[in-house]
Amino acid sequence: MVCMQAATLPPLIPLPQPHAVSVDDLEYTRHAGEPLLARVYRPVDATPFTAMVDVHGGAWVLGDRTQHQALDQALAAHGVLIASVDFRQPPGNPYPTSLVDVNLATRWLKSQLSAFGVAQGAKVGAFGGSSGGHVAILGAMRPHDPRYTSVPLAGYDATLDFVVADAPVTDPHARFLNAQASGRTDVVERHALYWANPGDDMDGNPNLILERGEPVSLPPLFVSQGTADQSVPIDGTRTFVQRYAEAGGDVEFHEFEGLGHGFLLYEPARPEAIRQAELVIDFVRRHSSNTGTT
Repeated sequence: MVCMQAATLPPLIPLPQPHAVSVDDLEYTRHAGEPLLARVYRPVDATPFTAMVDVHGGAWVLGDRTQHQALDQALAAHGVLIASVDFRQPPGNPYPTSLVDVNLATRWLKSQLSAFGVAQGAKVGAFGGSSGGHVAILGAMRPHDPRYTSVPLAGYDATLDFVVADAPVTDPHARFLNAQASGRTDVVERHALYWANPGDDMDGNPNLILERGEPVSLPPLFVSQGTADQSVPIDGTRTFVQRYAEAGGDVEFHEFEGLGHGFLLYEPARPEAIRQAELVIDFVRRHSSNTGTT
């Protein structure tokens, strides 16, 4: 197992710091001999009351486990254990490859809760931003899909107790059409690399899954997004949130007026980013208890 020495991580979001945070990298699986790593953030000298998998964004093609360092550190400082995971990406790893890896990473995290010192019976959630929000939400809706559970890990499943998403791609097909119409060739090209087979972006589409009335899991969901987002049209997010609620899901939606895509990544010290982090921490606390999943 690859394990890099733990280091103490300073905050990027100026919030109170109940706990110092350590961070180290662990291997959670291998593919073709290459390790996939989880960056594990832990509160120092405290028992984590819950654990979360972090799924980075990057149009399903870019990014890595370091992307959400600001929010991961803030959550860990408030008692949450975070495993921010790398996963296979295009070229050559189309849908549903990332769902396979994140499903496995969720089960791996559950298998390691005791070793990580997480409170017994703690709940397990997920966070995802942009395309990572898509993967986190879709994986939570279909935790037992045989396509996503193809890598075995006996004794654990990938059900989630709650999900947090920032500007998630809840309708990849609609996003593709919008990118075509607006001349976003970068988005179109990355979309084609991940959604390589015809109809995949309709199948792995949380918004259309709800519209079709498919049976799915609907864990409590937190969504936040800037109203001036040019990468993920907010009207589509609003539609998805409404359908999630109509399907019986408990969902909170927070809009940040005039802000663009993933503002927390680029300006973690701005007042809106601080408020976003506060809202996430509050949501995670309210949806964590001593009764967890297995």
